[in-house]
Amino acid sequence: MANPNFTPSWPLYKDADGVYVSALPIKAIKYANDGSANAEFDGPYADQYMSAQTVAVFKPEVGGYLFRSQYGELLYMSKAAFEAKYTSASGSVTNAETADKLSTARTITLTGAVTGSTSFDGSANVTIATTQGS
Repeated sequence: MANPNFTPSWPLYKDADGVYVSALPIKAIKYANDGSANAEFDGPYADQYMSAQTVAVFKPEVGGYLFRSQYGELLYMSKAAFEAKYTSASGSVTNAETADKLSTARTITLTGAVTGSTSFDGSANVTIATTQGS
């Protein structure tokens, strides 16, 4: 059974410099009397509160993108500006893009019903040849 309290993470986007942000296009905006607003999105995403200051500074519009910067700030860009700067990165973020080779190789050893070992330094995949244990 699905967890009714689960809210998925916002999709990832990245710019030409490899900076990642989480963003969603705004479906609707509901304004409050105090100048703040709630942005609504398509899909299973929770509404996002925007303070009166955020609304006054960015003047968000339906179709534009709310996004969390690499520093966690809630920001806004128009659809045209956002799509010119960022491309979808969902599903493509992996440690392999930024991983370094281990400074000291590690030995992986199997014992028990099967035995075997190999050395791993992170530069390539490894396999372990196994033999039946005692």
